[in-house]
Parts: sequence; C-alpha cells; structure tokens
Amino acid sequence: MLFRSPGSLVHIGDQKVEEVLVKLWEYDEERCRELSLHDSSDQKQQEGSNWWIEVTGLHEPQLIDALCQRFSLHALLIEDILNTKHRPKIEEYDNAFFVVLKLFSYDSSRKKVETEQVSIVFGDQFTLSFQERHGDPFEQTRERLRNGKGKLRQRGADYLAHRLMDAVVEIGRAHV
Repeated sequence: MLFRSPGSLVHIGDQKVEEVLVKLWEYDEERCRELSLHDSSDQKQQEGSNWWIEVTGLHEPQLIDALCQRFSLHALLIEDILNTKHRPKIEEYDNAFFVVLKLFSYDSSRKKVETEQVSIVFGDQFTLSFQERHGDPFEQTRERLRNGKGKLRQRGADYLAHRLMDAVVEIGRAHV
C-alpha cells in the first residue's frame, strides 16, 4: 500500500493520454476565443468575460496545481481532481463549487463498459473541466460557444458548468 502525506499532489489512476492538453475558452456575449496552451499563467482575463479551461489528462500534478492555484482553489479540491477513484459528488468551497461525475462509454472490442472521471469546478467567471482522456461529450458545447448559438455566451460560468454536467449525464443515458 502506498502512503502519502495529506496535501501531497499525486495522480491516482491510470494515465490515459500521452500528453496533458489544456484549452482556454474566453467568451462573452460578443465574442469567443479559444487557445491551446500548456500554461495559462501568462493569460489575462478580460473584464466581463468568462473563462472555460478544459484539461485532458491528469498525470501532471504540478500543471494541475498551478492552474488551480491561479483560481485560489482549496488544496483538498486539487487532490480530489487528481484522484480518479471518487464517486460522484458535489462540494461547496468558499470561492467555487466542485463536481465529480462519471462518464460511461462502451468498448465494443473488449465488450466492456468503461468509466472516466470528469471533474468540474466553477466560480465567479470561470469553469474548469478535467477529463482523463480524449473523446468527450463537450463538442456541442464548444460549437455553441464558437457560433454564439443559444444562451451559453449570454450567461455566466455556472450556466456553462450546468451544460457540461448535462452533457456527461446525456452520454451516460445513451449507454444504459
């Protein structure tokens, strides 16, 4: 059994992608821009805009920590993002809400249902999503941001978080 001290940042789970990918979406009613980046520390959020930072891959704890520190997220929340063995839950922190969901997919070659942890953190003008691997339910949400369709760009980060959670649940419903 592996023992680690509380507060140490360790990825618990299987590495499911070779490289951690980080994409920044900055949006408001008028515009949307998307950037692929490895470190968001040099990005400045424009006043009145919302950020969605989506992370694919969890095996670089230092990168996850640096990203979460930018939003002053609690150390236990960061530990929970890196631990992919959690059951679904919602927790409230001083400056953010934290949601853990399970995304189901069917591997037809192995005839097996697989699960992936999806973590979503949202607060005032930011949403962060963390996934273990590529292939996800968020493409429709990305298209709505790009095209300005629906209410997504008119609403806040909490609405985006709701859309992301709904997308994960809908994928699960399709595999039942």
